[in-house]
Amino acid sequence: MSKTDRIPIVLPDLGAEDQPVRFAQWLVDNGDSVLEHDRVAEVLVGGILFHVTSPAEGTLRRTVEREEAILGQDDTLGFILVARME
Repeated sequence: MSKTDRIPIVLPDLGAEDQPVRFAQWLVDNGDSVLEHDRVAEVLVGGILFHVTSPAEGTLRRTVEREEAILGQDDTLGFILVARME
């Protein structure tokens, strides 16, 4: 029997301080398989592009869909679904 864990993709501390962090785009389609540390999304801080990476190997499930969405530190962008055997 297997169970699925949801591991959040969390916006890391980018040192943005007072600058807004804007969601730019997903680099991986919803439902695609990813490896740990794969680049899955891009965000912009004051015109500088940052990559957000996958925290685990699994299947991507997005929650942020709107480009230009304003994000806060530690916001969840989506989840990695990880199947594990019990």
